[in-house]
Amino acid sequence: MNETKAVAKAQPKITDLVMDKLNLLARKGKVSFPKDYNVENALQSAWLVLQETLDKDKRPVLQSCTRASIANALFDMALMGLNPAKKQCYPIAYGKKLSMTPSYFGVQTALRRIGYFVDAMIIYKGDKIEIATKDGKDYVKTHESPFENRNNEIIGAYGVVKDLENDKIVWTEIMTMEKIKKSWSKSKTYGRSDTPHTLFPDQMAKRTVIVRAAKQYVNTRDDKDLLIQSFNRSVDSEYKDDDEIEDVQDVEIDATASAELSEPKTIGKPVYLPPSKDESVEAEFDGETEDIFNRETERND
Repeated sequence: MNETKAVAKAQPKITDLVMDKLNLLARKGKVSFPKDYNVENALQSAWLVLQETLDKDKRPVLQSCTRASIANALFDMALMGLNPAKKQCYPIAYGKKLSMTPSYFGVQTALRRIGYFVDAMIIYKGDKIEIATKDGKDYVKTHESPFENRNNEIIGAYGVVKDLENDKIVWTEIMTMEKIKKSWSKSKTYGRSDTPHTLFPDQMAKRTVIVRAAKQYVNTRDDKDLLIQSFNRSVDSEYKDDDEIEDVQDVEIDATASAELSEPKTIGKPVYLPPSKDESVEAEFDGETEDIFNRETERND
């Protein structure tokens, strides 16, 4: 069997593996999903996108990336409640590892699930901006940006995190363009002419500050829930080293055993499944399989 056919055959097993683990976490009360988020549809949409995605060497990512990283990427995507068909995330291959990287809108979607709204504004040359400090934290007091300034050079950006329950801004992250570009330089894809940093600098500047704002605030929460861990893994996978990474969990699993599971089963959305009398899903993994899903479950027990 050639490599392409082998990957195609593994698809139901990889997506069903992810569904199995999400179902297990749901039965244990570890995860839940918005009513308007269909996990199965999101996984199928992601698989269709992956079939058309190439790595930097123009090879299909389904051939060049490990099955473990594909499963992990789909798992993190589902935990964040994202769907690539809605442009909320996009697959990127970093060597043999696949990541479903949240877009600007994906970060907003993920943060809404834990009760926060995050957004960003660009600062153009000629804008009038006043930055003040309260309780040791900087915030933007006023910002006047005439429409015509949008043709000017970008000199910075800021992101704000708002607590939706209390209707209060709880964090502001302000970055100069120099600092933003320094952050970009640590990206594994930075420097190529076809990257979003080059093609859409305004949107990427916004994304940089909202990701940084989100990480700076949500990582101060006492409850390091699965969604936050998935968010951190997804955005941290972009960087070359640890300079921009806080609380990194560099997880590598061996999905060889899981790719060789029996024929796929039909499984419903995890949030609606009744309690199971046995946890047979756990029995599908042998003792030599280092499994991210099991470790995340145990960490939160």
